[in-house]
Amino acid sequence: MLPAMMAAYPPGHPDHSGRDPEDAYEQELAPLIGGQLIGELLPCSTVAVDGGGAVVGGVLVNQWQDVAWVSEVFRHPDKSPPGLGARLIRHAQLRGGADGLPTMGLAVSYANPAKHVYARLGFAITDTMMTVIIDPS
Repeated sequence: MLPAMMAAYPPGHPDHSGRDPEDAYEQELAPLIGGQLIGELLPCSTVAVDGGGAVVGGVLVNQWQDVAWVSEVFRHPDKSPPGLGARLIRHAQLRGGADGLPTMGLAVSYANPAKHVYARLGFAITDTMMTVIIDPS
């Protein structure tokens, strides 16, 4: 899963972390899947795999406070078809609805090119925030 996740956010993407893959796994992906980072991983989470069994895309949905929260959306740009992310999100929405979830939220960076996809899938802006990176020097 990590290779597809890292490939989805290459240098130049607004959500690129620049993290070492091992650190990304230990500090983000494993705790997210394990429910330690923001809350329990919900059954509506889904991944797509290629013919060889490698994960090429996914949507992780965690319980955050009282909201089903899309914590990760990713697709490997070279190993999956365009539109896969939207199809995976829609699958998560349908499964979440069948499981009785009344809403689903997500956060998106202002410069993320997928914003229009989220809007097309019914997500609406309900809040905004700003962040500053403080230079320690």
